[in-house]
Order: sequence, then C-alpha cells, then structure tokens
Amino acid sequence: MAETLSAVSVLLVFLTVLLSSIEQNVETILSKRPQQEHKDKMRKYKRKIKNILCFKLIPISLIYTIVFYTLLPSTIEIISVSTFSFWHFDTLNTIFVFVEVGLLGLVIYSISKVITLFQELYK
Repeated sequence: MAETLSAVSVLLVFLTVLLSSIEQNVETILSKRPQQEHKDKMRKYKRKIKNILCFKLIPISLIYTIVFYTLLPSTIEIISVSTFSFWHFDTLNTIFVFVEVGLLGLVIYSISKVITLFQELYK
C-alpha cells in the first residue's frame, strides 16, 4: 500500500505540473480568439485548439482517469472495511482515500477543460 501511494504521489506531481502548464496555454489561446470575419486567423486558432486537445489535454485527462479507475477498487475496499473514528484511524489508508478524492477532482477539472475547448472549437 505504501509503495503504491508513493508511486501515485510522484506520478501526480508530474501530471499536475504538466496540467498547470497546459492550463496556461489554454488560457493564453482562449484570450487571443480572433474575430469570425478573419477566416485564416480563425483556422489557425482552431488548429491550435485541436493540437492542445489531441496532444496535451485529452492524454492528461485519460491518464488521470486511468489512475483514478485503477485505484478505485482499493479505495472502495478501504472505505468498506474501515471504521470511522476521529482519533484512532489508519493514516495510510486515510491518505490513500484523500488521494483518490483529489484524483476525482483532477479528472473532473481536466475533463471540464476538454469540454471548454470543444465548445470553443465548434462555436
């Protein structure tokens, strides 16, 4: 359990830093949206969005989803066999559940960014 938590933690650090840099790219591109009348600029703008979606944001979202799905059975098992106590709890299992909840948040956030870019692409 401790080895899994350590490996997932290292993976999440790198993925979160990568998502942060991608987020900056997304915000920069969305702030520079050309007007509809400029067909050539609009085509380049949509190509940039497609590149970010295909090569950055969708892969990160898939990795987050796969890691979340991989850890879900262990998390459900921990929740089902553990007892709730404010003072006497297993720290490792509790942190494992918190990491899984954090992963769920990252999955939702990254998928919402994918949806935002798809909406921008098909405006």
